[in-house]
Amino acid sequence: MAEPQTIIVQVKKEDGEATAGSAILRHDGDEVTLRIEKPKMELHFNYVSVLEFLYKVDTERKKVKIKQM
Repeated sequence: MAEPQTIIVQVKKEDGEATAGSAILRHDGDEVTLRIEKPKMELHFNYVSVLEFLYKVDTERKKVKIKQM
């Protein structure tokens, strides 16, 4: 388990209003927990699926870049 980190996050609400504040990021196994202070919320997600998604996005960007060349 990695040490908790404090990060700055921006949260955009349904009404379009955005707020920025600090959040605590914790890692335990494959699960990441992000606890945001304002507005009060806690997010849990599996980082493996997030990394797979980001890899696919990067792959698609490279394909588009190659096609533009």
